Amino acid sequence: MMMQKNKIFRLLVICWFTFYANIVTAQQSKVDSAIMYLNKSFATNKLDSVSFSKADAMLNGVSLSDSQIEQIESALNSFKNWENKEPWHAVSLFILESLINSDVDKAISYGKLQIEQLDKINTPEASIIKAEYLNILRFPFRNSNKLEDGFQYYTKKLNEYKIKNDSMCIAECHFVLGGFHRISGLLDFAIYNIKKSISYIDSSKNPRQWYNNIGVLGYYYLLKENTDECMKYNRITNDYYLKNGLPYAVTSIRMVQAMLMKHQLDSAAYFMALAKTDTTISS
Repeated sequence: MMMQKNKIFRLLVICWFTFYANIVTAQQSKVDSAIMYLNKSFATNKLDSVSFSKADAMLNGVSLSDSQIEQIESALNSFKNWENKEPWHAVSLFILESLINSDVDKAISYGKLQIEQLDKINTPEASIIKAEYLNILRFPFRNSNKLEDGFQYYTKKLNEYKIKNDSMCIAECHFVLGGFHRISGLLDFAIYNIKKSISYIDSSKNPRQWYNNIGVLGYYYLLKENTDECMKYNRITNDYYLKNGLPYAVTSIRMVQAMLMKHQLDSAAYFMALAKTDTTISS
């Protein structure tokens, strides 16, 4: 009986190691393929968008090990003519997202390093890329016990960007700080920051960011149970999303919540029906 149990145990161990090895091999195969496509993408001064999309698809959902990150970074570093351009950093942003899911401390260090390097470059493109990092870097602070560190870091960066008059990064820092205050239950500070963020966004150049933040402002007013202000701002975003074929289910549901608070049942039913027609959420 004991020998039979030992055999079963050994068999389970072998199956587990085989299963794990197959996963590792499959992930490495995806990384190798992604690097091959990245090499094609950056081979000339004109981005091969088809190969770049294939590289992105290969890396999607892969949890990268330290050695795999080194492989990808080594490939990127071989294309100096693409360094600090948006497609080049799109790959680094993927690495950051992978680290967020596996190691919060490494993610924070990696994201800060990318921003620090971009801070040395005074171009509009660098500001756009920095804003993307600032946006994504909020997650490891927000979804861990490092929220206070996040407050300190983004407040520090906000003050730096005010001196540089970098409106794009100022807007992003206020946006993130607004979210941090919302999580902390400090809704007045959250509203203040999101309003400041909106004031730094040029709606003609960055309409989606502007309308997104207007919708966030409406959501913060919903949390304060200020239904009139919620509907005022949320309707602006909802109408824009409807007109431009963007996902509107969330903003429609927020309208439903506000209408129910005001006991406007017919209007709530209308927006609930509208939310159900959003086909973009499954795409």
